[in-house]
Amino acid sequence: MKTSGIALGALLSLVILPCHGQEHAGPQRLGLPDAMERMRAASPVLLAAHEDNNAARGRLRQSALWPNIVAEVEVEELGIDRPWLPDGPITAGLTQDFPVGGRIAREGAVARAEIDVALASTRAVALDLEAETVKRFSIALAAQRRIALVRDGHELAKSAQSLVEAAVEAGARPESDLLLSRAALSQSAAEIAGSEADSASALASLAELWAGSPSQISGLDGDLFVPPEMPPAIDQESILQRSPQVQRMQAFEAVSRADVARQEALAVPDLTAGAAGRALPGLDENALVFTLSMPLPLWNRNQGAVDEAAAAARRARYETQAVAASSLSALRSARARKAAAWTMHQALEQEVVPGLAKAVEAVSLRVSAGKSGSFELIDALEKLNVAKLAQLHAAETFALECAEERRLAGLPAVPDSEEIR
Repeated sequence: MKTSGIALGALLSLVILPCHGQEHAGPQRLGLPDAMERMRAASPVLLAAHEDNNAARGRLRQSALWPNIVAEVEVEELGIDRPWLPDGPITAGLTQDFPVGGRIAREGAVARAEIDVALASTRAVALDLEAETVKRFSIALAAQRRIALVRDGHELAKSAQSLVEAAVEAGARPESDLLLSRAALSQSAAEIAGSEADSASALASLAELWAGSPSQISGLDGDLFVPPEMPPAIDQESILQRSPQVQRMQAFEAVSRADVARQEALAVPDLTAGAAGRALPGLDENALVFTLSMPLPLWNRNQGAVDEAAAAARRARYETQAVAASSLSALRSARARKAAAWTMHQALEQEVVPGLAKAVEAVSLRVSAGKSGSFELIDALEKLNVAKLAQLHAAETFALECAEERRLAGLPAVPDSEEIR
């Protein structure tokens, strides 16, 4: 794995422990690249977003089309002796509406702006799904690893109960200690069941991203993915340039401005021109008729719609500012949580876990020398196991916040698939 900035080798080598006995009914084990590939190929949410792009292109095509020509035939019957044979004028003609005021061009501008909205929305959806895939994979992988640690704790609880039972039988420990050890053993068994349920739920949540079934996944391989470090300086201007949420709102703002121009163009009514030929059977004469009509915009000049569109454009501008501020705040919060998780992991990795491991070694030597009892050794092992669980949780949180940080900054959760193989 390629990383820059902080050293992550110990994070990925110590806290990601082998899985003992974790199995799922299914045909294939997945790594993060496999999960990402399945999501990109079959995510219903992403496929729906691509169809939004196609729909926007269809609206652009439709916006350039003129109104259809209208064909009319008019027959006048003046007599009643032969109703099936008209003896009055027969008129056949064509009429065409001519959009004036630039309405078609401005509707095209709206449609093009809507394409930008669809593209920005698709990019936002893709980045969200990539980040969500990394998050769910990390959660499922950590849950899979956690089962091994919980089972180790259960074995320690069983050993402790055996020691307590022997001590109670020898009269060296009160009966209440036996009850407490049995309760601890039952609790550890319940924790195994809970961790297995969490793992199954996490796999189902991961498979949901591509509308799959958790039965298709037999397990997960790999490490908790941590991307390369991001530049430390993320300000309002960079958020405006890269955040997909902000870019989507900016595209909405452009649509609103284009709609103002469209509503102004709609204030100019269409011109209707027609041409017809008229036959007069009784007089044995023919005539050409030309018509030209346009509504007079005396009262309705689309004033209300123009005002509404202008208000919508102003609202879109304010919403863009609000989303930019919110995105920047969320990014700062994600960075703070990531830093806290990293600090916690470093403390556990460099001080707590090594210290407890040395304590276990020291107690083991004392037990071998007959200077300490097995209870002290089991207690030290339990503390070491709890510290490893905390270390795994800190590593999981760090990976999740890295994915969230990149999503909020408008960067793909996995910059290069080769980095996670």
